[in-house]
Amino acid sequence: MSRMKLYNRSLIPDDVLYPVLVKAGRLAGARTEGVVMRVNGNWRNWVTHGEVYRGYSVNKNWLHGKGASRNKVWIKTDGGRVELWLGLRQGLSDLHNNPTTYNPLDGAARRLANRFFSSAIHEWKHIADFQDRFAKFSQRKIGGRRPNWEDRPEEIRACATVYQVLSNSSGLKLFPEALRPLFESIERTLFWKHLE
Repeated sequence: MSRMKLYNRSLIPDDVLYPVLVKAGRLAGARTEGVVMRVNGNWRNWVTHGEVYRGYSVNKNWLHGKGASRNKVWIKTDGGRVELWLGLRQGLSDLHNNPTTYNPLDGAARRLANRFFSSAIHEWKHIADFQDRFAKFSQRKIGGRRPNWEDRPEEIRACATVYQVLSNSSGLKLFPEALRPLFESIERTLFWKHLE
């Protein structure tokens, strides 16, 4: 397989996002090669979150935000595709709601980078589960409904992985350095939007 396939539709440059996402994938225990990743991030997104879809190929029109067409081009994946949203509007809201702190821009950008990295680790753990053929997933109950989010085994594993990575002493040493380029890029983006 080739490298991770990044489709960046955010305001953060590719050369900043790519190493951060690969590091999050490695910390979650996933094979990052061949996984399709789309990152969305603009001023309409309030919350930083993500979604994962299991599959072996992705329609290229979906990745570029276009509608369905007759000539569909499919891209192969290793385990699925990930979609992450960077909540820049939430960072701007943090900036306006905390004017009394010493450097509100620094704090808002740092919180947003931490949220994004945690969400990336969480979603990468789902991809690692998809790549592991024997992982246990939640099943629909008799009425057709799935268990609540917090009771699903795949979500428990993902949350435990995020907690373990962020609370581990070696993880804490790697965490700020891995996020420095992302944090600085978010800080610049929030600064220019704040001046408008």
